Amino acid sequence: MGFVLVACLVYVGYRLFFPHGGVARTELYASPLGEGGACTLEAPCSLTDARDKARGLDKRVKRDIIVNLREGTYELDSPFVLIPEDSGSAHARVVYQPYGQESVLISGGRHIGGWQLYDRARNIYVAKVDPAWQSRQLFVNGTRAVRARSEENPEGFAKTAQGYRTTSPLYANLGSWAYPKDLEFVGMTNWRSYRCGVQSIQRTDVRLNSLCWTKTQHSEEMNEPAWFENAYELLDQEGEWYGDWHKGNVYYKPRAGENIQDAEAVLPVLDALIVGAGKPDQPVSHLTIRGLSFAYGTWHLPIADVGYVPMQAGFAYMDPQDRDAVISTPAQLTFQWASDVTLERNQFVHMGSAAVSFDRGSQRNQVIGNRFEDLSSHAIQIGNVADSRVSGAAIVQDNQVRNNYISLIGQEYFDAVGIFVGYASGTVIDHNEIANVPYTGISVGWGWTDKAYASLTHNRITNNRIHDYMLTLNDGGGIYTLSRQDNSEISGNYLYNNHHDYGSIYLDLGSQGFKITSNVISDPKRVTNWIFIQDSVPPYSTNNTVSGNFTDTSKVRIYPHNFTSDNLLVRASSWPDAAATIMRNSGLQKAFQDIKS
Repeated sequence: MGFVLVACLVYVGYRLFFPHGGVARTELYASPLGEGGACTLEAPCSLTDARDKARGLDKRVKRDIIVNLREGTYELDSPFVLIPEDSGSAHARVVYQPYGQESVLISGGRHIGGWQLYDRARNIYVAKVDPAWQSRQLFVNGTRAVRARSEENPEGFAKTAQGYRTTSPLYANLGSWAYPKDLEFVGMTNWRSYRCGVQSIQRTDVRLNSLCWTKTQHSEEMNEPAWFENAYELLDQEGEWYGDWHKGNVYYKPRAGENIQDAEAVLPVLDALIVGAGKPDQPVSHLTIRGLSFAYGTWHLPIADVGYVPMQAGFAYMDPQDRDAVISTPAQLTFQWASDVTLERNQFVHMGSAAVSFDRGSQRNQVIGNRFEDLSSHAIQIGNVADSRVSGAAIVQDNQVRNNYISLIGQEYFDAVGIFVGYASGTVIDHNEIANVPYTGISVGWGWTDKAYASLTHNRITNNRIHDYMLTLNDGGGIYTLSRQDNSEISGNYLYNNHHDYGSIYLDLGSQGFKITSNVISDPKRVTNWIFIQDSVPPYSTNNTVSGNFTDTSKVRIYPHNFTSDNLLVRASSWPDAAATIMRNSGLQKAFQDIKS
């Protein structure tokens, strides 16, 4: 009996310090309605109090700190900020995760209720909201509502020096609408999508905001509008909505069979959900965010006079103080000076901006097994477009993006990219699946240069499955590169269903140093080059090796100063065994297939 008692006491003590089978940890608990400072299972605290309590724990001992989030929606009033003091250590990671199998949503949105029938004949409902929210998106029952808009390619609009002149009788009275200056005109040209607001309307002349319009008239000009949006007068289709921020009213026309009184209607109001703010000499580090859902963030800046005028791939001219500077579309989870941070098996959905960004000085971070869907811009951004000449700790390097599922991004800013990498080195983009995107699937590099930079080298794009891309814009590809990237690789990828010309694998200006091998490119419609290596203007794309690839299209464009061998043109999609193996091996690995469902 004595032996049994001692054994039981030892086991109980072991479970207190090693509650999950051999890994020492300290457990904290938070809940959406938590309060106080106990942070226990019986008395959970708030998310910020749990963070602060974890901040004060000793990170030098080999004991992970687990912040367990109880089930429910954490509706943030401001971004959840993580600073260096919130870091773990090489001995003890700080982990944010759900408790058990509970569902946890981190939200930047506000629920709308109290809908009243406003126009019975048109079946339009109205709800009161805070006028300060000024959101650009509305989600009803998890579906993105359409901002009230005109028909596509409206007839009777001709470009003028300052905007448009309309001869359409449908829009002859635009100036008499309730809030004509709230209108937003949308245009698309090649790889760019534009959004400009209205400065004034004089009879049939629509003058767009001058700063925005001027920027749209660069070499790739905004021409006739694809459509215009954001007026109550345009609210005529099921699933459309309009926000009257002058009066604090949101109007919505329900879809067939949709009961708006019982619906979950959410307006995103925060511009960021999590901000990881490290310092050059003290990164935010050794953190894991696992198994959480993030939704309902927005981006307010395009409402301003600068509108949305991209240079390329979600980087836009949006600084009124510097008319030539570009900024990135912000992400809902943003990290700068971050190291050894892991985002694992999370969901990022229903967002009005990009989802995840690791920027300046971010090193050895991992984005693994996450689902990204229904986003206005990028899914993942690594690095930026300003830091070409940085060195040492300032380089964005050795980050990994693996086994993520990315679909339906760029829902508002069509030039967005599934995975964007700017100035970064040692990036691994491996075994991701990217589907249904308006522009490019993966874009790596910046600068339009053939110069060698330590900030742009040794990048690997391997074993990804990319399909149904270039659905809206032109001049992009499934995999797109810019500039010299010595010792870089594009291999084992399976690309199919490109919807525009140029190239499925597209090496644009200055792209050098790539080994492109063992990829499968299928283009049943034969609309594009299976590979396109740019040679139209300098800096030319040279010194790349293209070998051992498989394709069912003969269209190809390769600049002569590259090395090609053993690329196989397959007839009637009768893929040899080697190609079939690449196709099967591409995309999500078996352990991550569940994130698609």
